[in-house]
Amino acid sequence: MKSNSCWLLLFLICLFVFTGVSYAFDIRRPSDTEVFIGYGSDEKLKTGNYTYYLMGLDFTYPLKQEGWMRNLSFQIEPFFAFVTSPDTGIETGCSFFLKYKVPLNSPIKPYIRGGIGGIYMTQKTEEQGSQLNFVDQLCYGVAYEKNGKTFSLEFRNRHISNLDLKEPNSGIDSKVWMLGYTSFF
Repeated sequence: MKSNSCWLLLFLICLFVFTGVSYAFDIRRPSDTEVFIGYGSDEKLKTGNYTYYLMGLDFTYPLKQEGWMRNLSFQIEPFFAFVTSPDTGIETGCSFFLKYKVPLNSPIKPYIRGGIGGIYMTQKTEEQGSQLNFVDQLCYGVAYEKNGKTFSLEFRNRHISNLDLKEPNSGIDSKVWMLGYTSFF
């Protein structure tokens, strides 16, 4: 329950921030698009390891062009995953992130991002009472920018639950490693 309260507070803070910058981007024109591929697993399930291969497509929208918020962006990430364990299946959904890139005068740029979204899983687990769930993620990464191309390495803490809408709801907590490639528009 404590985790849900933290995410609700984060959501309200994000809503407050977006109120002032809601016209800062056009949803039809992202500043860049990033493709991520990765591997994730949770080894604490009752039925065995929860293992999957994930692909996400991130659309990035800077919130402002000047001031401290120029390094803050909003991202939309539709994703798809192929689950290999404990049984084969798929995940699909969409996450919404806030990303902060540390402003360094270097081609190497660390960043942090966090977000929430919806997910549908074909995999049935003892930990989740429903297949339609919510996903929250906290991501730490480093990007290497050179000649208009960006390559990223990212680690994600990912939690899937149904917000206590149906029992059981112990959640699936996985660690995810991602590689990304960005193209700028």
